[in-house]
Amino acid sequence: MKIYLFLLLNIIFFVNVYSYLNITAQSGDNPIKIEFIVIDSKGNQTGFLSFEPDEDEPNEMLRTSVENIPNTSYTHNAIGLVNQETNEIMTNVVPEDIVFVMSDVAKDTYTIRFIGLDNSTFTVKIKMRDENKIENIYYKSFISSRTTQELNLFLDPTPGAPPPVLTKVVTFQTIKEDIEVAYKLNQIGDDKFTKSLLSMINIAEKLYNKCEKMKDKDKLKKQCYRPVVAILRMMMKRLEVINKLCDNKTECKSKCKVMTECDEDEVFKGFDNKYRKDIEFKDFFSEWDKDEYHKHKKTCKRYVSDEALEIIATDINWFIKGFGEEVWNDYKKEHNPYIPEKYKQFFK
Repeated sequence: MKIYLFLLLNIIFFVNVYSYLNITAQSGDNPIKIEFIVIDSKGNQTGFLSFEPDEDEPNEMLRTSVENIPNTSYTHNAIGLVNQETNEIMTNVVPEDIVFVMSDVAKDTYTIRFIGLDNSTFTVKIKMRDENKIENIYYKSFISSRTTQELNLFLDPTPGAPPPVLTKVVTFQTIKEDIEVAYKLNQIGDDKFTKSLLSMINIAEKLYNKCEKMKDKDKLKKQCYRPVVAILRMMMKRLEVINKLCDNKTECKSKCKVMTECDEDEVFKGFDNKYRKDIEFKDFFSEWDKDEYHKHKKTCKRYVSDEALEIIATDINWFIKGFGEEVWNDYKKEHNPYIPEKYKQFFK
């Protein structure tokens, strides 16, 4: 069964006198499959803290929370419906809500840390309002069980200040977890296809780690990132063309105009022609050529849901943008990255 998590994050500014922040989390079922905690720059926290044993029910665990950020609260709302035939309250019918509230928002960078209680998808909607305009930001992500993800949100309620800035902390592990969760939620191909994507990420990570050890942090490091960026982009192109398939090349989706647009081999061929003789890509080809996927790619099941494509692409973009504006600008010029329309505000 697919588990979807919908997170509503509303930020409303009442300019000059009052400011207000509200975060509401809702999962597609009950109990909720995610928790979160908000942390300010001083280390104050409001939100989910831990699980503790229930004294009344030894086999049950209770969620505990903390409310240390001034003027904040964090609560769970379990809504039940009444069965008209039995008059019993059905607590599992309506999804559970988690609500974070902060009044009189202080200028600060707040970390929103999400905690996965199960493999799931969650969506973030940020609504910002001042006296002149309303801004909406939407964000969606996978999260795996017993892991965390972080968003950083800069807020300045001062009249005339720039709008809030949202960034996500993405690592290679984040991207790997995206693929693993997509597989577990049946949003990506079989295990052989999934392993081929993870193998490609692992090779890129090895090259990235070499770059991080370089003493010259500027020009040489930028050049060192070049194969890392190209490999991640090639992996995304694989997902883009496979997203157009129904896993049967005779049933190409309507958005695929010609059959070659649905052919993963065309992506490999283009990458090979462009980089095979490039010394910076020697380590990549020496490992990728030995990958078991080449034996299985004609028989394994390959598909990528629209949702998985959107989430994985956006996290890869966050990751590459973290290399610095110069690398990001070169990436946009050379690789024409896939950026879902609703996320273009993050990647200008």
